Amino acid sequence: MQVYAKMYAAPPSNKRKRPTDVGFLSMTVVQSALGRCTKSPAVRRGIMHCSSLHLHRIQQRIEFGARRERIAVYGEKPMVPNNLNDWTYEAIEALCAVGQSESDRHDFKFNLAELHNAPKICCAFANTFGGFIIVGVKDAGPGKFEILGLDPDKELYGKFVAKIKADPDIAISPAKPISIPGSSKMLYVIEVPQSPRRPHLPSSVEQRVFWKRQGSDCVQMSLEEIRYQMNTYEEKREKLALLLIDLHHKLRSLGEQAAVPDGHYNGDTFSFEIIDRVVVEAYAILKADITIFGALDSIRQPLMLLNAEKQKMMTIQSLSYGPEYKIAAINDYRELVLKFIGQITLLVEQIERSFKEKFGVINPYKTPS
Repeated sequence: MQVYAKMYAAPPSNKRKRPTDVGFLSMTVVQSALGRCTKSPAVRRGIMHCSSLHLHRIQQRIEFGARRERIAVYGEKPMVPNNLNDWTYEAIEALCAVGQSESDRHDFKFNLAELHNAPKICCAFANTFGGFIIVGVKDAGPGKFEILGLDPDKELYGKFVAKIKADPDIAISPAKPISIPGSSKMLYVIEVPQSPRRPHLPSSVEQRVFWKRQGSDCVQMSLEEIRYQMNTYEEKREKLALLLIDLHHKLRSLGEQAAVPDGHYNGDTFSFEIIDRVVVEAYAILKADITIFGALDSIRQPLMLLNAEKQKMMTIQSLSYGPEYKIAAINDYRELVLKFIGQITLLVEQIERSFKEKFGVINPYKTPS
């Protein structure tokens, strides 16, 4: 573990101290320095034996302090967090300090009433790289922003989602509440992830345009950009339909395997080529429902076992074993097939429901209900 540190050089008496970057120091060095700065042996032992969690907090505070100082001294711009967990009061305070209320990844709003263009902003974020809406920061004039916060509101997320009317629907993560030091007020950070179903457009007639985020503005997408996103999404939906066809064939094959007469089995086994290919090529939209990966894995495991058992059974049939032993091997394989049919059928139905609800993809072998 390392900590970013600064060293204050000893300047002439008539000049202020200037910070000098020392770089990243190991936690061992920090512990040692803290120990030397403390005269009391008891306190020094306490510092030297503090837990890794405490050291991590110390690291965060030192890093933030150094970064805030670089912003103040050198005019360095604060970094906009890329994920929800990195949004903290200190991160918002640093952005407010330099008047950075908007970027291609974030937007400050004081309350929900200011979000009259929420569908437009959310569509722009979802169509581009995703972004964050921070509620509770007030515009206090040109380049000035005040962190005032809102009264705690458990229904804020629901109220926000109710404002977002878009086609197709946008999946919005629950709001992250952030406490304001010394206040009962709260800040709320709402993440709008990049959408696998893009492009989106607001449902209202006034804003019904395909938007993208460009810097701190929402601008109209070009016809080429719209066509590309639509084609990309449709290609992935077609791959999901291909996966449903493959799973349908596997179910039908299982039924056939259970009914093959003795002595008529061939060496065909279950292939996973289509499953593997679709998971890779359509991952961008499949990740919207991670249970799909678990269901596919739960389908793969029994089919791999059936492949191994079938190869074993076919080997027995090809060797000079007695008829009773060969028939017993066939029956064992057949019983295993019957054992797994119900389990795999339920998993395939789960995947079909998810594809229909989330992506509008229906098994081509089944008529819509």
